Amino acid sequence: MKNKKSKELIRIIKFTIISISAGLIQVGTFALFNDIFKWNYWLAYLLSLLLSILWNFTINRNYTFKSSNNITKSMLLVLAFYAIFTPVSTVLGDFVTKQGVHDYIVLVVTMVSNFILEFLYTRYFVYKNSCDTKDDISNPDKKPLTYRIIRGTINFFFHKRTFLKKSNLPKEPCIIVTNHSQMHGPICCELYLDNPKTIWCISQMLDKKEVRDYAYNDFWSEKPKYIRWYFKMISKLFGPLLYHLMYYSNTLPVYKDNRIMATFKESIKKLNEGHNIIIFPESRNPYNEIINDFQENFVDLAKLYYRRYNKELYFVPMYNAVNLKKMVYGTPIKYDPNIDLEEQKHLICNHLKQEITTLAKELPLHKVVPYDNLPRRKYKTNK
Repeated sequence: MKNKKSKELIRIIKFTIISISAGLIQVGTFALFNDIFKWNYWLAYLLSLLLSILWNFTINRNYTFKSSNNITKSMLLVLAFYAIFTPVSTVLGDFVTKQGVHDYIVLVVTMVSNFILEFLYTRYFVYKNSCDTKDDISNPDKKPLTYRIIRGTINFFFHKRTFLKKSNLPKEPCIIVTNHSQMHGPICCELYLDNPKTIWCISQMLDKKEVRDYAYNDFWSEKPKYIRWYFKMISKLFGPLLYHLMYYSNTLPVYKDNRIMATFKESIKKLNEGHNIIIFPESRNPYNEIINDFQENFVDLAKLYYRRYNKELYFVPMYNAVNLKKMVYGTPIKYDPNIDLEEQKHLICNHLKQEITTLAKELPLHKVVPYDNLPRRKYKTNK
């Protein structure tokens, strides 16, 4: 709430500064038309007002409200406001000046009225639901062209997945826990899972300085020694592109220090906004031939969410069968606030690991893409 109020205060300050600049344009052009050209008050006022409107609309739309609304529609709505305000203020202003009130006193009163009414109208009518959406990276159509090109290229090589459901999914936002399957898991979830969603991503992948080394160590460090130089070069060349891709995807950085609380807080916020949270919790320790053991602290999110909103989160297991082009949902398990957290971490994680294992084994014979960066010849099968 405090952050929201601060944002609105900043918006008002921006609107005020830009309106002052528009006011200077209006006063300057009015002086030109009224004092030098000697036009009638109504004509000088009308033309100077139109010039200030164009300036005010363009700058405020892009920098104060940061709206992605259709520009024509927004402009028409603003003109509708002035279609009423302009004739009323023009007629009243002309009438008052003829009664002996100084032209500039009338102009100042009119401008202050215009400022207050226009802010309320544009903020709560024209841009009511579109403030701060101009740079909204959750909307693929608003993301940079480079991102869309990279995403389109990857999508071309990753065939669309078929989704299977072992049981009905929760109607409310949930946590989807799935196998990492090297880079396939995050990419498939970004490309094919429905929005709104937020994908947990290790923080190094969202750090310009660390992404190169982390990408090499995570993806290619187990390659044969004679060819590792090549993958080191690849990681350095494509590190910036990888960072760009991860930054503009539906990702949330996960830290392994005290900053993890920032991850939890943002995740709780996203859940409350209707996002599913996608998590790949595998560690380096093997659990079975299908999946590695889990890092269990992600279950803390359910406790924090329950404490904040008094809602019990569901954890949904999902298996990504890369070679079969299938993604299968398993039976969810719900957080129970009456069970000790440490005990429940084990219960939830064991259920998820066993469900993912069962989902894999029920599918036709295929090679399982492991979490670890192993040569393909070492991949195991699901049966």
